[in-house]
Amino acid sequence: MGINTIAVSLALIISTFVIWRFNRFKGQQQMRYYAWLLATFPLYYFAFALFVPDGSVLVKEVGVSILFFLLVALALRVKPTLAAMILAVGYLLHAGYDLSHDELFINPGMPRWWPLFCGGVDGIIGLYLLHQVYRTPACKT
Repeated sequence: MGINTIAVSLALIISTFVIWRFNRFKGQQQMRYYAWLLATFPLYYFAFALFVPDGSVLVKEVGVSILFFLLVALALRVKPTLAAMILAVGYLLHAGYDLSHDELFINPGMPRWWPLFCGGVDGIIGLYLLHQVYRTPACKT
């Protein structure tokens, strides 16, 4: 997979916008927004899989998504600092999933630029959340 500068640029712009918007909120409310955003990411892969006549791709995508849904459910039930850590792990795992997707299985319905774009958004948000956990008590309220 070559570097698609448009996908990377859009990932940087969108993740920066998301972080900026979510920073209007604090504590548990902010973590809820990050959790629900993470919960939407597998849905894109489901949608891509619907373009594939073979239903086995959708089954594989659903199987992988269970991990992310469990992380979201856990993050919604704990204090903000722990939620930020769980979500950081979830976002970084999803970035890894995006970037290694074709090594696991091929989803022919997925656009070629998607893994780099989505992985960029996930990675930036995940690193930001990790930074928040170690930076200040901002996530501890």
